[in-house]
Amino acid sequence: MGQKVAFWLIPATADRIFFQEAIDRLAENYAAFSFTPHVTIYVTVQGVDKL
Repeated sequence: MGQKVAFWLIPATADRIFFQEAIDRLAENYAAFSFTPHVTIYVTVQGVDKL
């Protein structure tokens, strides 16, 4: 399988702190995983021929 590539937008520091606290709180309340606040703008797998 090819190399995976993703481009994310990450919020500025003050916004990132706000969103991270909200994500952490929700993750704890719902027994889910926490993650870095981001918006995925593009994902691909390099080296794989498209059909």
